[in-house]
Amino acid sequence: MNTLYILGSGPSLKTEEVRLLKYQETISFNRAYIAWHDWGFAPQRHMVIDLRVLECIHEDLLALLDLYHGTTLYLNADGKWPEAEARGDRIRWLALTHDPARGYDPAHPRYCGDVAACSVQVAGAEGFARVVLLGVDQNWRGRPSSLTDGDARIASDSNDTDHFRPNYYSAGLRYSAECADAHIQSWERTIMEAAGRIQIVSGNPCSALNRWLPLIDLRQTIPVVSRIVVAGNGPSAQAEPVRAWADRSGRFFRANYFFLPPNDALRYRVDDWFVCQHDPADLRAAVAFVRGQNKSGQPNVVFWLPGTTEKCMTPEECQTRLGAEVRIQKTFAGLPVGCRWSQDLAPERPLMGSFAIAVAVGMKPDELYLCGHDLFQNRGQPHGGVNHSTRGAWQDEFIEAYLSNAHRNHTLRGDLKYIRAALQEFRGKAVICGSVLRLHFEQEFADRGWEWIDG
Repeated sequence: MNTLYILGSGPSLKTEEVRLLKYQETISFNRAYIAWHDWGFAPQRHMVIDLRVLECIHEDLLALLDLYHGTTLYLNADGKWPEAEARGDRIRWLALTHDPARGYDPAHPRYCGDVAACSVQVAGAEGFARVVLLGVDQNWRGRPSSLTDGDARIASDSNDTDHFRPNYYSAGLRYSAECADAHIQSWERTIMEAAGRIQIVSGNPCSALNRWLPLIDLRQTIPVVSRIVVAGNGPSAQAEPVRAWADRSGRFFRANYFFLPPNDALRYRVDDWFVCQHDPADLRAAVAFVRGQNKSGQPNVVFWLPGTTEKCMTPEECQTRLGAEVRIQKTFAGLPVGCRWSQDLAPERPLMGSFAIAVAVGMKPDELYLCGHDLFQNRGQPHGGVNHSTRGAWQDEFIEAYLSNAHRNHTLRGDLKYIRAALQEFRGKAVICGSVLRLHFEQEFADRGWEWIDG
């Protein structure tokens, strides 16, 4: 079901739950962006309708557009300012009608007193069939330490107990006075008027809205990745049986390098690209290639940059310097035991293709397809990837230079150990193309019923 996850800012919002939503459609509000780094992703949508808050954080919002190129802002049109209007379609201006008697009108969105409730109208206008509420508590305590200025409040300290972080409304920030009854009433109207038009469910056991909404287990609502194809750059990535994989559904993982051959067996299918730290110019070229050639139907590609790579840029630096709609992933909590990317792996660091296999296993797909992981053992054969500087097949002399310089820590023994640790935890269906992995692992995993293909 086409679902939007609404990330409210109540105290119940838990970082470990939000991290599960990296690949889902999400929307956050007001100053929730202070947590995006810890979440490991930036929501595709961010919404602010309180004009006092908008005035206080408008510079932050423009900075977000520079850092997170996959995020669109939804802002109250009454708060327009010139610098923001120049940002074009990265900002959606909401002309909100003030009608306290109405709560849900996607065609003509109503200002209904609660930003998360307003976002349900955005979800309806964008064609979502369901919204799941997280962090929408509606259990307001109020801040005794806030100063009053008419119907406005001014936070006098950074001890915000009404939101998921104490500095959510930091000292000096102006915001409209909360009225708990008005928030609840706006949600009640929204829920009643949306009935039969969009499904609203709660993923929050603490929410006061559960009197009207069904409560669901968040982990059961997140779609499981049923099939993952992990393609390295060895010759087996171009084997004839691999061509049939291109038309199958699932996520497609790619490992270095960036420019694939014109007859690429997987037809440029890319969802996740696993790369070591490279010059930003290399990454920009990779982004341009992916956006121009990608056949996966995905608007963005996730670039995985291992967090302990010594010269790795931060996610913010990557976003700023690449100037393209990509997401940066540096850590992954689901890595199998024995595959943690850390100094413990030194001096035999795994290849990026091996790391991609471990991440894929950690996502617990039903089916795993591997190709191109030949670990530099097929000498004399063209390499599956085409290096952008040599623009030719990777022959023996280039491989020797590659392994003897920057990647001297890569060893056959080290990568086999790393891949073995990943495969030991995988219990689904596997199809593995490549004579190197077959030679080393077919007998060891004979009881799994996996399919092995020479290539």
